[in-house]
Amino acid sequence: SKVNAFGFNFKIVIFIEDKSATKNYFYFEENKLNKFFNTENTAYGYYVSKDLENCRLKLDIKPVQLQKINENSLIDAIDFNFNFHFENSNYSEELKKFKSYEDLTLEIINAYE
Repeated sequence: SKVNAFGFNFKIVIFIEDKSATKNYFYFEENKLNKFFNTENTAYGYYVSKDLENCRLKLDIKPVQLQKINENSLIDAIDFNFNFHFENSNYSEELKKFKSYEDLTLEIINAYE
């Protein structure tokens, strides 16, 4: 059987002081949603996608709260979900370039750390 579609996924979480810190990363004045979502407890995220070589890169960024291990408390974080989606590509050829997709992911994450 032939593989018609496949993807490489990376999930990385960056811890932040509190969800209001997401405004520093993702708020921009021209956004029409600010009329409805511009309060102290607003949490911001972002979605972006583009064609990249033989794939479609999709990046979904969301504010989240994670349970601390062995503690009864939560920690605020930003959840980065990268998806490199391939259709009608050669799996073994793309697998050889896996490191380049990982490197791009880390380059983007480094811009936020």
